[in-house]
Amino acid sequence: MLMFGFDCGLRILNLYQSRNSAITYNVDYMQLNTLYPSLTMCPQQILDAAKIRNFVSQFNETSTNEMTEFIKKLSNVNARRAEYFKMSLDNIPSTNYMELIFNLSQIYSVEYNGISAVKVMTDLGICYTIRNFLDKEMNTKNWNDLHHINQSFINLPHTFNFSNSFPIKMTIKHNIKGKMGIFVHSPYELPTTWTRAAVIVSGTQLGTTLVAGIKEMSYQENLMSETSIDERRCHGITPSSLAMFPTTYSQNLCLMECRANYIIEKCQCIPHFYFNRNLAKFVGVTQVPICNVIGLNCVHRHAKEIRNLHSNSKSLPMNLTCQCYPNCIGQIIVTEVSNFPLATNNSGTIILTIEYPPMDSFERSVMYSNLDYAVSLYNVMSAFLGVSILSLCDLIYFFTIRVYWFNHGYRGSVNDH
Repeated sequence: MLMFGFDCGLRILNLYQSRNSAITYNVDYMQLNTLYPSLTMCPQQILDAAKIRNFVSQFNETSTNEMTEFIKKLSNVNARRAEYFKMSLDNIPSTNYMELIFNLSQIYSVEYNGISAVKVMTDLGICYTIRNFLDKEMNTKNWNDLHHINQSFINLPHTFNFSNSFPIKMTIKHNIKGKMGIFVHSPYELPTTWTRAAVIVSGTQLGTTLVAGIKEMSYQENLMSETSIDERRCHGITPSSLAMFPTTYSQNLCLMECRANYIIEKCQCIPHFYFNRNLAKFVGVTQVPICNVIGLNCVHRHAKEIRNLHSNSKSLPMNLTCQCYPNCIGQIIVTEVSNFPLATNNSGTIILTIEYPPMDSFERSVMYSNLDYAVSLYNVMSAFLGVSILSLCDLIYFFTIRVYWFNHGYRGSVNDH
């Protein structure tokens, strides 16, 4: 009986630790403010042909073609797409790879309400994002970009609710050439290698309309204070536990850092398209060099594992962990895509439409509080050990107050005859 009671107590403890939060339907969704979704555009045509010609003309004519091919391959390398390099150029050190790409890249114009989109660096390469709370972390000005954007969307409204007039339309003007992926996602996230684009468009011949349906995910006020990360199985936006991104957390940023750690473990270097900040202490080396051609070919060999890396990956080395929980607050967004003709080919147009407010809203809530755990444990003790509050008080009295008076010579009120 005692062992059975002990087993039940362990089961309650495990239940409390592993299932201490639940996702419930929020019946007060009509009173909630919903975050505007973020839109990110990732062009595939990054480099400016004229800038490349001017750059390679400064070198030996015999190496012009090889250098042009090398730069094009270098600009295509990211966590999703790895390139194999047959040759290297000694006059371009690996520490200058990212700066070279920025200096030779197209200067695209992407605007919404007269405000320029923020140029960011992601797992997919150079992208432009609108209404995103991670833009300061990922802004390419951190890479010494000569043409970085200082403007932000801080003065725009971040939320809407049932009182707004629908449909809500956001019109984005751009001059991006060639193919590009358009992603509609939570403003607390950025697209990564496994994120599926809402649509892939080519050129500025047709405009694109995206109609977004949003499901909001929020959490109770007491969730953070009454549960640990492992218990609620989600991570707050702040504070961040990431080395590369110390101020803001997101699941995709965590996976980006995990991929970087995996590459460092396998290739002993970090690719040029990742932040090289504070990673050395996590992999046990004093300094993490930028990958040269040999390192990039190593990344090419492990490209499949890098692309498929996720929070439950079993292929990680034993000394690396990749516990990337989702954000406690976020959105599930489904889009319908259609095209419309444009009067001019000089500028592309993307219209993001929200036809109605979210009809479904979910909330992460505390399933078992500390009081629930104490009551459950007390019930087990009562059922299998016969323990009650009164017997616990007697037990405490027996080993404290009674022992004290016994040691001081008090033996009760029995008369000696």
